[in-house]
Amino acid sequence: MSCRASAAAIAKGVRSFAGVEHRLEFVAEIGGARYYNDSKATQRRSTLKALDVFRRILIVWGGKDKGSDYTLLQRPLVKRPFSLC
Repeated sequence: MSCRASAAAIAKGVRSFAGVEHRLEFVAEIGGARYYNDSKATQRRSTLKALDVFRRILIVWGGKDKGSDYTLLQRPLVKRPFSLC
């Protein structure tokens, strides 16, 4: 089976893609700061991917501890300017 789409159709699909709810979802821009909801990043791997997207970040963490080892987040966090709440 072969699936084919024109370059124009692919470009149109990419441009119109609104993103995935709660995954790096733009919320608002206030006072020059852009706010994103990434409440889907509940696993270390998804959190690491989200950290790759931004230069300066303010992290607000919360929720139920699932017993994960979060030491894997230490190195990516200390590499960039950030605030932690």
